[in-house]
Amino acid sequence: MALPALLLSFPEIRSTAQGLYWASGLAAFGVVLNRFNVSLTSYGGYREFSYFPSAVEIFVTVGLVALALQR
Repeated sequence: MALPALLLSFPEIRSTAQGLYWASGLAAFGVVLNRFNVSLTSYGGYREFSYFPSAVEIFVTVGLVALALQR
């Protein structure tokens, strides 16, 4: 999350569509990577416990991604 914040501090990046696209893509990738890391470290020791996102979580995620890509 630090790299997108740093990139957005430059006016050249903020003023172009491509710069905003890459900064927001890196931010989204950071969130996904964090979620993946938490799932590996938190649930890794419990073999009898498995986690799969509910349908509501999947629909909200797909909806947010679709809303972001709409523009």
